[in-house]
Amino acid sequence: MTDINGICTFKNLLPNKTYYLKEVTPPQGYALNTAVYNVETKLGKNEEIVIEDKKHPVELKVTKVDAENFNNKLQGAEFGLYADELCTEQVGDIETTDINGICTFKNLLPNTSYYLKETKAPKGYTVNSTVHHIETKLGENAEIIVENTKHPVAIQVKKTDVENTDISLQGAEFALYADESCIEQVGDIKVTDKNGICIFENLLPNKTYYLKEVV
Repeated sequence: MTDINGICTFKNLLPNKTYYLKEVTPPQGYALNTAVYNVETKLGKNEEIVIEDKKHPVELKVTKVDAENFNNKLQGAEFGLYADELCTEQVGDIETTDINGICTFKNLLPNTSYYLKETKAPKGYTVNSTVHHIETKLGENAEIIVENTKHPVAIQVKKTDVENTDISLQGAEFALYADESCIEQVGDIKVTDKNGICIFENLLPNKTYYLKEVV
């Protein structure tokens, strides 16, 4: 086994003889060197050989989740991995999260800086524009959880005359609430324009709201 200086010594070998050297266990964090080295000993001379090992590649596991419910894993998000913070030097291919919200970047160098960026959001969600700095470590796979917020939706209200719906009514005021008792108001009160329309924007999808005319 090699010591702190990376050296090991085989002693009491016969001169003028052929030996074969093979690595059986690599250092931690390095890949096994499978080469077999032919060593010819000579009378009165010690032999030396330098053997190189490559660092074992590591992986980056990305898990995509709903920002409001981490148990909701999101399929279909696309990520790119880059060598620079400006995300111009792409490393490998774009990866897409599977049904479990996971994608994996493989064969990465340890002790290296990478930058992760979402390039496409899952359906119904907005792109997370944050560039995530990833620092890989020797012998350790990296993991990161990336959140997405749902794409906001809008509610359009049109106010008309009850007897003639072709007549649009300006100046009606409406409020939107999160509860049926109309206590928890969502956003500001909206006033219909000359076309009888007002719009509530930036609302969450798959959620129940309650609309009430206040004036």
